Amino acid sequence: MKERGIIALISVLIISAAVILVSIGTNLLGISQSQIGFKRQDFQRALYGSGGCGEEALLKLRDNFSGYAGNEVISVDGVTCTIRPVLSAGADKIIEAESVVANHPQRMKITVSRPSLKLIISSWEEIADF
Repeated sequence: MKERGIIALISVLIISAAVILVSIGTNLLGISQSQIGFKRQDFQRALYGSGGCGEEALLKLRDNFSGYAGNEVISVDGVTCTIRPVLSAGADKIIEAESVVANHPQRMKITVSRPSLKLIISSWEEIADF
């Protein structure tokens, strides 16, 4: 009778340990997924920030194509971004915009021309580095 009690107790302990391990694994997986979600949000905010910065620079270029120099820091939807100095490449202008959210940088390079009264965007790309 004593052996049956010990076997039952050991069985309960083994089953309890297995349940605890599964619970810990599930919790760790949930924490990992939450961290990935936060990183994705930071990435998206940085992407929207750099894109919004590029759009702001385009608006300023539209109003003053030859005179807008860039080189400013602005806020787009609560995200700070930098418009680097506007570069000239022949008749084209090159806008470089950057936003960093929680160590997640996003950089845009936009090439535009203005053959008439309209701006023509010839390229708009995400880049790794300037």
